[in-house]
Amino acid sequence: MEQEKQYIPSQEELEQLKRDAEQGDAEAQYQLGRNIKKLVSWRYEEEAVYWYTKSAEQGHTKALHDLGMIYLCDDEHGDWEKGMSLLTLSAEQGCLSAMNVLGVEYNSCGENTDAKYYEQAVYWFAKSAELNSSYGQRNLGLCYINGHGVDQDDEKAVYWWRRSADQGDSHSQFNLGQCYDKGRGVDKDEKQAVYWWTKAAEQGHADAQCNLAWHYVYGECVEQDTEKAIYWYKKAAERGFVPAQVYLGNIYYHGEGVEQDYQQAVEWYTLAAEQGDAKAQYGLGMCYFDVEDYEQAIYWYRKAVEQGDAGAQNDLGFCYENGIGVEVDIEEALRLYRLSAEQGCDYAQFNLAECYEQGRGVEKDLEQAIHWYTLAAEQGDEDAIEVLERLKRQKKNND
Repeated sequence: MEQEKQYIPSQEELEQLKRDAEQGDAEAQYQLGRNIKKLVSWRYEEEAVYWYTKSAEQGHTKALHDLGMIYLCDDEHGDWEKGMSLLTLSAEQGCLSAMNVLGVEYNSCGENTDAKYYEQAVYWFAKSAELNSSYGQRNLGLCYINGHGVDQDDEKAVYWWRRSADQGDSHSQFNLGQCYDKGRGVDKDEKQAVYWWTKAAEQGHADAQCNLAWHYVYGECVEQDTEKAIYWYKKAAERGFVPAQVYLGNIYYHGEGVEQDYQQAVEWYTLAAEQGDAKAQYGLGMCYFDVEDYEQAIYWYRKAVEQGDAGAQNDLGFCYENGIGVEVDIEEALRLYRLSAEQGCDYAQFNLAECYEQGRGVEKDLEQAIHWYTLAAEQGDEDAIEVLERLKRQKKNND
């Protein structure tokens, strides 16, 4: 769809606006300021502010709003209190945009400065919501779900999100889906969750697209369909949404419902890894390890380890233990295994147990070995279960 062309007034029309503005016409003053700011070189911005001010002094609702936004957002004219004062005057005349901006600003103050500001945020979001602003309704729902400025109330959050969602607000549609998924403020209903996520996903909401994709992967409340799952993950991933890029990397790396494709896995992992995602960095390390590009594998494992990723800690420990892509360093291997094992990684628990059993880098300690084998076995690690059975037989024979 082509973007609608912006109307540019002729020089003659601007001159007529200026004549009317000079005669004190508030609408002309507003339109002149608006056109100067929007369409003419930035060197004329002071003139735009001048005419906005003239119009605002006469109580022009839109001029109060636009001038308030300049004071809030413009570096040169920055004056938060003045901007909020002008927006308040505009909001009191019924300007929905001004009400919503006031709500957002006071909510931000509540988060960063003093919780008392939440009440003012609720006041303006409620004003906007009652006038049927989907944006105000969405934000009022957030206030109720979080208990900011009001008593926490899931049912009221659902009420406002439903009103907003019915107007097509994708964020409220997603939030409503979340409520149905978790049974917050409504009876748990996965089909309704999928219904609202689909509504949001079709409007480009990345979280909703990911949730929908996950359900298609596992066939939850929808027929299992890998093609549809990949479709929705790609929609989100192409918008730069990191979790979707990671999920796609996982699908292609493990060959989940598709043929294993390292090239595709590397492509999607790289997009997320370069944005600092630890899971993607670890996934990229695995890809390079599998194709024996150990230099790149070590590089990405280390990136993920720096962020505390348990899988990467284990795999980098394995490289140090066996001298793959690095010099053998059993002490570093043990350090990494322990970090990973303490986070619950069963592979690291098994590797650490094996070191204690065999005395690799540490004194032999059967008690410690059994401890870590047991933790791994409790997670279903078959090798750990087998080793524990062997150790029990040995102990029985020794007794």
